[in-house]
Amino acid sequence: MGMQTRKRVVTHLGSVSRAFLHRQRLHRFRSVSISSSTRLIDFYIAILVSPGCRSYVVGLTFSFKTARDSGHWRLKDEQLLSLLHNLPALDTLRVHQYPNLTRLLCNLPKIISRSMVLKELYLADDFKDWEDPFDPIHWISLSRFPFLDTFGLEVCMSEGAQPPSTYTRCIEPFLDIDDIPPVLSVTKLSLKGWVSLSPRLQDLYLTFINVTKLSINEPTTEFGNACQALRIFPYRGILEELDITGSESESCRLETLLFDCENLTTLCLARELYQPNLLPILRDDLINLRTLSLSAEITSEDLRSLVGGNESLELVTIDEIRLTPKGQPTKLLSSVEEDEYISTFLELINFAALHGVSLVGDAVTWMWNMKNLKERVAKARMEGVVNEDTVREERSLAFFMYRGEAQRLAAGTS
Repeated sequence: MGMQTRKRVVTHLGSVSRAFLHRQRLHRFRSVSISSSTRLIDFYIAILVSPGCRSYVVGLTFSFKTARDSGHWRLKDEQLLSLLHNLPALDTLRVHQYPNLTRLLCNLPKIISRSMVLKELYLADDFKDWEDPFDPIHWISLSRFPFLDTFGLEVCMSEGAQPPSTYTRCIEPFLDIDDIPPVLSVTKLSLKGWVSLSPRLQDLYLTFINVTKLSINEPTTEFGNACQALRIFPYRGILEELDITGSESESCRLETLLFDCENLTTLCLARELYQPNLLPILRDDLINLRTLSLSAEITSEDLRSLVGGNESLELVTIDEIRLTPKGQPTKLLSSVEEDEYISTFLELINFAALHGVSLVGDAVTWMWNMKNLKERVAKARMEGVVNEDTVREERSLAFFMYRGEAQRLAAGTS
């Protein structure tokens, strides 16, 4: 009797387990990141031939290092339109260095934009052929997205780049601001690049009239400053969240601008912008401030005054702290001061907790790591257990001490 030949049957995953198929689609399609042309084509084909995957795509990111990296296998405009049209649940779209899509989003057909549930849109490009990316004429179509709440615009630039010449001359507006429809749905606006140098910046702000959350990130150079960009913003009094990175100038100080931001609940300040003279404002004037993030150094004395004086504060993120024990001069950690550093820091954390404030950030993480390392090394030495792990941890502890000593020397303290 000859062997029977079994017919091979192709079995679809959906017929095996719909729950399995659902979980796999959630895993693979809920948040999609594309960083190569081949992956873009694969994703486009998957959406084209598998309609069941379309409603799973909630977040989509195009992340190319440069516009050239998007490759010659770019989708045609009609294919990009078809892709967007077939993603009915897409609420977050990030486009980094994909000029074709960026320009297409500036002029989407109404039938597509109004059918989308897009809530967050971030666009990053070098905009080489644009006179002024911050000109609101480019963003008229955003008013067609009925659910758009967050808009981010970044002008990419290389290290040491200078602003285009168009930023230093007056550009005649193509349309009067009264002819540009306002984007009423957007409440969060994020701008990065040569923001303060745009001759149409105020018009851009006037287009987003309901913004209560503002992020400004401008290079620290001689050409412009982030505080100038904030000063132009006409709605500082209604701001609830402010994240600002860059610099200030003699003619435009952050100290004076914060007085107009009395409704702030969240404030993030970059290294160059925090100065001790801001302490009275942060402590006494921003009475609604609940979250504060500082990437600059703050003394423990100032931090104690802040968390003990502002009753609304709940969370403070600190990246660097200079400990100032009572009755002693300001100093950072050195090789013989680590015990004092740890005990002073722990006391400060407990003091903040008593006032309902949580301290987090790099400075806190660094202190806990150093404390744990020190305890493990001391225990191993006391028990006479010295092995490779002990030696490795002693080296790590030496690094923490060296870092503190280096900070102290860099600060010029003794």
